[in-house]
Amino acid sequence: MLQMKMTSGGTEKIMDLIDVPDFVLTQSFEMMFRNHDVNDPDIRNYLRDIATALKTKAEKRLADGTSDDEYYCKKYIAELDGMLEKLA
Repeated sequence: MLQMKMTSGGTEKIMDLIDVPDFVLTQSFEMMFRNHDVNDPDIRNYLRDIATALKTKAEKRLADGTSDDEYYCKKYIAELDGMLEKLA
């Protein structure tokens, strides 16, 4: 699995994608999708890894019952599945 380097203040952390906050993953996905050629296999793999991490986090919230809105969470997972299919 990919990791992301995050810098806060003067400290750097290397984190697995599953541990990165959702908004950072979402912004990274959108930036990569808008500014890079999605036909490039490396970019597609990176986008797929980010989408998979987001989906895994959403499914965990749904299973744990920590999701604020179950309907929204299921819809979000379905959207991520659609993105993953397009990237395949």
